[in-house]
Amino acid sequence: MLCVIRHMRCAVYTLQLAISDDLKDAHLRNLIGKLRHVATTASNPKIGSILERRAKKGAISNQATRWRSTYMMVKRLLELKPSLEDIDGPAVSLSEKECNDVLQLEAVLAFPFAVTKRLQAEELTAGTFLWSGKI
Repeated sequence: MLCVIRHMRCAVYTLQLAISDDLKDAHLRNLIGKLRHVATTASNPKIGSILERRAKKGAISNQATRWRSTYMMVKRLLELKPSLEDIDGPAVSLSEKECNDVLQLEAVLAFPFAVTKRLQAEELTAGTFLWSGKI
């Protein structure tokens, strides 16, 4: 049984390395850089207070070495999109193509995010993973 759990941890690590490697693509690096700039700008006191009032939440910046934080940043910026569009500043605006790319990136990262979160749960046992049929 411990062998199965050890292999699950290896699978999680391998998945995380694969996602991190894919995010090194030049187009994705540029998009993520733009999103990081938007998130940083949206976190400044003036825009941040507007977002807190309107959306009841603020932007999340990612950590370059943690792809899961990139997913959280992307997800939050999509949640804040209507409020950011109302602000209508060039530093927090995305083109239509960038918005479509962000939606695709979120869709691609959502499943691995859920899988790794589930596989890393403390209460996860080999039986939970092997026999539940769900991740």
